[in-house]
Amino acid sequence: MTPSDGWRRLYKVCDPKERLHIDELNLFVERSDSVARRIASSLDAGFDEQGKWVICGSVGAGKSTELTKLAELLAGSHVVVGVDLWRAAARIDEVSAAEILFCIGAAAIRTAASRFGHQVDPTLKKHLEQTFEGLLDRRHNIAVADLVEGVALLAFDLLAPGATTAAKTGLQAVRAATGSPLVPVGRPALGGLTRPVKDGDPALDALVWVVDQILVDVAQIRAPLVLVDGLDKLTKIESIRDLFATSRTLTKPQAPLVYTGPVTLMLAAEWSAVANHFDRARLTNLIVAGPTTTTRHVAPEQVSGGRAAAREIISRRCASAQLDVSTSFSVGALDLLITKSGGLTRQLLQLVREAAKLAGMDGLASIDTQTAERAADEWGKEFEITMTGIRRAELEYIEAHGEPKGGQVSHELLLWNYAIPYANGDMWFAPNPLIQLHKS
Repeated sequence: MTPSDGWRRLYKVCDPKERLHIDELNLFVERSDSVARRIASSLDAGFDEQGKWVICGSVGAGKSTELTKLAELLAGSHVVVGVDLWRAAARIDEVSAAEILFCIGAAAIRTAASRFGHQVDPTLKKHLEQTFEGLLDRRHNIAVADLVEGVALLAFDLLAPGATTAAKTGLQAVRAATGSPLVPVGRPALGGLTRPVKDGDPALDALVWVVDQILVDVAQIRAPLVLVDGLDKLTKIESIRDLFATSRTLTKPQAPLVYTGPVTLMLAAEWSAVANHFDRARLTNLIVAGPTTTTRHVAPEQVSGGRAAAREIISRRCASAQLDVSTSFSVGALDLLITKSGGLTRQLLQLVREAAKLAGMDGLASIDTQTAERAADEWGKEFEITMTGIRRAELEYIEAHGEPKGGQVSHELLLWNYAIPYANGDMWFAPNPLIQLHKS
């Protein structure tokens, strides 16, 4: 076995595009303020039985993994229905509340059948299709029955509770051999399919009603819990406000629902508006360095705790790749990658993955500081090529004041991780450490 074999394994296990499944949560480092555990504890204790939550945070903060952890915690007491809107929608910013409700109903029907062998009343499925068809924009020629099968489920929904990696691999092999994919191939054309409707529209109320009846049918197994991932990818301010702040449609189904939402909901105005309809949960990033401004302060133990959690993430990925983290990285290299990650889980994995690739191609036995710097420089280019004077000026303001000015530019910088939010009692922000604001 050569050093390159280990680097290739680490490169593979650090792929940030691959979500953790329930049987891979040994790689998950739970935070002291775990969002998943708070929600699970509330439901287990009999509170918030019809609760509606939105988990918001930076892209790559770990929101999808929190949903997976929540599914693991409640798999024994609930039928966990998961919708992967990012894969179900061709145009995420055009997804309407009606389309999301349709996805919830379709996912509940398919989850009951695939995981529990329970067939929801066929008349309800037909009514779901007919009701949704009545909401379609007539410019689209859509076969609604096909959309039901096209709704992408979160991966854990296709496995029996407690399924192992071997079972999952076997299921994938069977699906491949029979021509039945584990998830739909290609994205269905969800996104902008419905005509504009507002709260109180009879057609929208009819859709809410049939989704509720489907959830009641599923409750014959046990209480349903609905998890909807993908709305954190919204980029248009008007779409975010319409779904989470202006309308109450997403809160209407009579079951506990948890949505992931975009980081900009953490800003004061949006955060306050969303509070009218949802219980909110911030998934903030690990604090791996102090604030860039003297107007914000953080306790040293918070920084050391955040850095320890980041090291644990790397250590677990190394162990999965059959590597020892203490011999695979020099102390300086590990510290540099953690600092450059900004406390973003996905960015940390991207940096470790890039460093593993460089080490493998250079034939190195361990990742040194120089290799870590090269990995950081490579990912820093992704920000540099899209940097504008307006964005740089906003980042310099954030660096000096610990908060954004607000408006479209701030919105863009937060959505694309040019700026990173942290929580230390109050919210504060810092430029992404991969960006060199003051070049020598």
